Amino acid sequence: MKVFIMRHGEAVHYAPTDEQRALTEHGKDSSIIVARACKQQGYDRFDKVLVSPYLRAQQTWAAISQEFSSDDVVTSDDITPYGQAEDVVEYVSAIADIES
Repeated sequence: MKVFIMRHGEAVHYAPTDEQRALTEHGKDSSIIVARACKQQGYDRFDKVLVSPYLRAQQTWAAISQEFSSDDVVTSDDITPYGQAEDVVEYVSAIADIES
């Protein structure tokens, strides 16, 4: 199993809450550039996509999903600045074990 990790694009500095920080236009454009470069390397389809519920992460996926596809996109509260990274590691490890 291959794991591909991409952080959200550049976000505005201020919003009513951290969760509401939106992508800047530069953040959106940069994310698309990264997605296109990855696509040229053969990454264009994902079995599963985990996306933070934060606005900037959702906007990043919306922008790059023009380049990538997946039938299984899951919003995960564990992949936020305050989430539990260990839970994500266990989740990905469990998926890897199932596919082995």
